[in-house]
Amino acid sequence: LGREYSNFYYSSDWHLSHKNILEYDERPFNTIQQHDQAIINNVNKVCEPTALLFILGDLSMGKDINYIDSLLNQVQCKMVLIKGNHDKHLKDSFLKKHFIDVRDYLELKSSKSKFILSHFPFYSWDGSHRGNVMLHGHVHQTKIKLNGKHFNVGVCNSPTYSPFTIEDILRVTDKQQIGTHH
Repeated sequence: LGREYSNFYYSSDWHLSHKNILEYDERPFNTIQQHDQAIINNVNKVCEPTALLFILGDLSMGKDINYIDSLLNQVQCKMVLIKGNHDKHLKDSFLKKHFIDVRDYLELKSSKSKFILSHFPFYSWDGSHRGNVMLHGHVHQTKIKLNGKHFNVGVCNSPTYSPFTIEDILRVTDKQQIGTHH
């Protein structure tokens, strides 16, 4: 993954078509349709067509797969899904249509660091004691303390409900302590 893409972006916990998420997370939208379209529009504003967007789980909750399909058809960049606990209802054929890869977990290496991608935050992960960065979602806006450098890429942690860049992430994680070995 990577050589043919101009930039990587990260997001999670979109919960498309999940109307209760507006209340649970106090998301600032009047309807779930407004919420869903805003996320898709913001992805297209931020991610150029040659970009790769990693969605770290909980893409959708809705059972209307045609509605979710119509939203994802609007996304202009390529996507990778790291599955979350609310993605079990998505069939393989649907996933293959919209994502170039689907995983439970992924490790990415860059010139700056190694990144561990999972929907779920880990207390400790491979290389946390060497400064490897854990990217996760799942906990929405809850602040958690992990053993090392970490960043919650949940969409509601972005003031504009947009994906995060690596620069956004490193601005935070460069100030965090490296984890202990165990």
